[in-house]
Amino acid sequence: MEAIQQFIREIIEAAYCEPVRSPDAFKVCEAIGIERRAALAGQSEDADCAQAPMAMSVREEREGGRWIIYHDQTQRPERQQFDVAHEIIEQFLVDNDDLIDTFTCGEEAEDADQWRAAMHEIAVFYTKDFLINRDFFEQDAQEFEGDLAALKGLYPHASHEVLAYALLAQSGPHAVLTIIDEPEGSERKIYRRIRGDMWPMREPLLPEERELIQACFASGEPVRAERDVRIPAWLYEGRIRLRADPVFEPGWKRVVLFLLADQE
Repeated sequence: MEAIQQFIREIIEAAYCEPVRSPDAFKVCEAIGIERRAALAGQSEDADCAQAPMAMSVREEREGGRWIIYHDQTQRPERQQFDVAHEIIEQFLVDNDDLIDTFTCGEEAEDADQWRAAMHEIAVFYTKDFLINRDFFEQDAQEFEGDLAALKGLYPHASHEVLAYALLAQSGPHAVLTIIDEPEGSERKIYRRIRGDMWPMREPLLPEERELIQACFASGEPVRAERDVRIPAWLYEGRIRLRADPVFEPGWKRVVLFLLADQE
């Protein structure tokens, strides 16, 4: 929606004199006159969850004509950035609710919960564009060959997960993103598995994927590989490229795995 993209451009321009790769949502708040306040902890169960509900971590209210955002300052810095940017965009949608009807193909939401869900989904989508300037990202991703750690250095306010989604969006339909979590004291599990066309994947991991995941968790280092494999019908038969990147923090480990099929 061009109106949302234009709004994002305008508020970022209010905070910065020139285009930036990774805008700071806190700086944007200050530039457009929004006050931020600490809220009581509303801890999310997901350590780095860009698409999950905010679990009460952010809310806004009008107070004497001022806009105040309350956010959980115990959350990870990137999560706070996402929540604040998300809340700015949601408020814009509240003030321009006709955009939500456009998103739902002109059909009015049947109730308040459905309307709120649609607004949240739209805001999630555009929050990623807030945190990552795509005018820079495509070239940066090519230059660094999708190296997640290198891109994180260029886009510090975006989480690894948000960056991974941005990489997937430009990798084409024959790509698969898999995110595997290993919380301390818990079993390793697939947090998200999604194709390049943004549809969830239900098919199991390939042996080659499992091999790279295991190597990445064991070494804590990025792992790259190319394989000639007979892939099930859901993707492709031929050569694939795999890359696994670790995101390790105290008490919690994550591996971000990309499968890219070479198309002839």
